[in-house]
Amino acid sequence: MLREQAAPIAALSGLDTARLQYWKLSCQAEGSIALVVAGVEIYLPLTGMVDTGEERQRLEKDLAETQSQIERLEKLLASSFAEKAPAAVVQKERDKLAGFQATAEKIRSQLSTLEQ
Repeated sequence: MLREQAAPIAALSGLDTARLQYWKLSCQAEGSIALVVAGVEIYLPLTGMVDTGEERQRLEKDLAETQSQIERLEKLLASSFAEKAPAAVVQKERDKLAGFQATAEKIRSQLSTLEQ
């Protein structure tokens, strides 16, 4: 399936199709991150391409900002605002909270991948 989709994968990721390589691996290669997409586990080698320390710092900063938004929205929704505001406005804030929670989970997943 991946070979059949090489052109779109390369176009979306900015890669040269001639440089794509496919291996059957039973474990994650050292210095790579793992992604699971549609049941396919994909390993991207980062050695020499990405400063993992810098990437970890960026992700930790993003997580802290996201967590701050989550805490703010949780306080807001636990206050009298939720009782007094129109239902549509309250729902909009709940939707924002759910979005930030999903983002935080994705960032945590990326951080755990970097630590492997």
